[in-house]
Amino acid sequence: MKAHWIFAFLFTLAASWQAAAQKEHQWSTFDVVETLTSGTPITVLTSAVVTIASNPVATSSTTALSVEKSQGAGLQNATIPASVISVAPAPVNAGVMTIAISNYWTAPLSVSYFQNSDSPSAIGAPQPAPLGSLTQVVFPTNWAGRIVIGKTTDADGSKIEGSTTVWNDIDISYVDGFSVPIVCSNATAPVTGCNVNLWDVSGPCANTVGEEAVCLNPMQGVPDGPADPWFLPCQGVAYTFPNDNVANDGNTGTTDVSCCVGTEEMGCGAPVMQGKGNDQASKRALPALEKPLESEEAMEHDEGHFASPHGHSHLRKHVAKARSRGRAL
Repeated sequence: MKAHWIFAFLFTLAASWQAAAQKEHQWSTFDVVETLTSGTPITVLTSAVVTIASNPVATSSTTALSVEKSQGAGLQNATIPASVISVAPAPVNAGVMTIAISNYWTAPLSVSYFQNSDSPSAIGAPQPAPLGSLTQVVFPTNWAGRIVIGKTTDADGSKIEGSTTVWNDIDISYVDGFSVPIVCSNATAPVTGCNVNLWDVSGPCANTVGEEAVCLNPMQGVPDGPADPWFLPCQGVAYTFPNDNVANDGNTGTTDVSCCVGTEEMGCGAPVMQGKGNDQASKRALPALEKPLESEEAMEHDEGHFASPHGHSHLRKHVAKARSRGRAL
């Protein structure tokens, strides 16, 4: 009787171990494993080989595998038919982004790199340097920051702003000031920026740093603008005030972004919305707030008190800088 009890105990233990091992074998390749309700999909965004009903399904790092659990089946012993397996390209989401900068400007330029306080730096932590004819920089997942380009390293110059925190996002900002025209493109067309040389088009700048190095933007600390007349030709295509959100590309849809420093005559194309001002829909993937934010609300917005994962922190950054320089709020 004792031997029979020991045998039964060992059999039960072995069966439990086998079931646990089977469950681990079947599900350990998934990013998230939890008790799912019927019809809830499980998604894989990493490389994996998943065995479903004895049929192996391989997924690459650029593939999303979505598996829907059978009606009423338990997770640990579910038999999932092939009919509920779908494999499709994964969206560009929080991935590595490469920015290639082509420089057609006729005068020597410098480039500097900045990242948000909670962000990793660009790969290799590039330092301020002269901008060559072609510069390529790779940014890791969860990066959010700025690339400043101009005659000097003044941080108020024209900026390429981007993030890989939620989606691969890019824009051109003249909110702090303008130094040179910049346009950025995804794989198909220019999506953000302005190829107008404001030094030639807008006349004398009221507040200049250096000899046409940077024209400071008086609307830096005014969340809802409108654009200052000097910056008006680029409103709605490059950021000309903190809430000029139609200038944001929303989602590049690619891991490779190409940016061009120069004018149309130099070879830099323009986004189709250039010259339309703010009379166009926002391209941001998130809906705009119902009303413009005041300066104090702007600070709270980018502190995280408003629901927005956008990584650039336009409002907080520009309002804080405007305060430090004594500009309008």
